Amino acid sequence: MTLVEVPMGKLALFLGGFLLLTILIGILGTIPPS
Repeated sequence: MTLVEVPMGKLALFLGGFLLLTILIGILGTIPPS
C-alpha cells in the first residue's frame, strides 16, 4: 500500500458507510410508524 492508497481506502469506506446510512434512513422514513 502506498501513501495515496490508504486515505483513498478510508474515504471509500466512509462514503460507503454514509451512503448505507442515508439509504437506511430513507427506507425508515417511507415506512409509516404504526
